[in-house]
This record gives sequence, structure tokens and C-alpha cells, in this order.
Amino acid sequence: MSRQADSQQLKVALQELKLSRELCNQLTSEREENEKILLEALENNSKLKSELSALHLQYDCIIEERDKLQMIIDGFDQCGAEYENTLKRNSILERELCDAHKQIAQMEEESRFSAAQETQSLFNELLSANSVVKQVSVASNNVAGSVIDLTDDSTVVGINSVCNKKTSKVSVGVVIAGYKSTILYSHVPK
Repeated sequence: MSRQADSQQLKVALQELKLSRELCNQLTSEREENEKILLEALENNSKLKSELSALHLQYDCIIEERDKLQMIIDGFDQCGAEYENTLKRNSILERELCDAHKQIAQMEEESRFSAAQETQSLFNELLSANSVVKQVSVASNNVAGSVIDLTDDSTVVGINSVCNKKTSKVSVGVVIAGYKSTILYSHVPK
């Protein structure tokens, strides 16, 4: 019986050994599968790290480009503001120039009116002298003038037509000065 019991124990031990060997083989295959899964996970992790690094570099480049573009936009905004200010200033200056032209035209008109009044005043002064001018000589041009009878009505028309032709104040003044000197000369007792 002892042999049989030993044999029985050996059979049980052999079966346990077979079970443990199967269990060991199963655990080994599971371990190999888990190692494969782990290696795949590590490989995926490495790929993801690489992709994340590449994305981070792209992100940094995009941020850099965004900052550059923002600086350009800020420059454009500043230029736009300066352009608007320049346009406003230009508009103001154009209005001031237009006002200045109007003022100059008004002053020229007043000057012409004043000159015409002065000429008329001198003419009236000549008429009030009741003299007859025999001959006028303008020294600067050495040109002999015509004989003008200041008491005659046709004389007024002749001198007024000269004034209407917008002759310069200087030339009319020279003629009037010549008339005055002739009138004074004709009043000197002989």
C-alpha cells in the first residue's frame, strides 16, 4: 500500500506539475502578450511625444508669426491714424488758403476802389481849377501829349474812358501830375 500510495501521490504531484506547467505557459504567453502591448504603447507614446513636440514647435512658430503680424497691423493702424490726421490738416489748410484768397481778392478790390476814388478826386480837383491845358509833356517817356480843354464836356468822357480801361494808378498819376504842373505853370504871372 505504501507503493500504491506513493504512486498515487506521484500521480497527483505529476498532475499538479502539469497544471502548474500549463499555468506557467499560460502566464508566460500572457506576459509576452502584455510585453507586446506595452511595447506598442511605448512606441505609440514615443510617436505621440514626437507629434506633440512638432505641434509645440508649430505653435511657437505660429505665435511668432502672429506677433509679427500684430506688429505690422499696429504699424498700419498708426500709419492710418497719421494719414487721417494729415488729411484733416490738409483740409484745414485748404480752407485757410481759400479764405486767404478771398481776403486777398477783397483787399485788391478795395485797393482798386480806393485808387479809382483817388483818381476821381484828382480829376475833380483838376476840373475845379477851371484851366485850359495847352500841352502835356511826360518827362519820363519824352512823349508829347495832346491838348485837352478841361472845360469841355468831351474831356470828361475821354478821361473816364481811360479810367474804365483799368490803366494803372501810376500812369494816371503821372498824367495828373503833368496836368497839375501845367496848370500851375499856366497860372504863373508872365
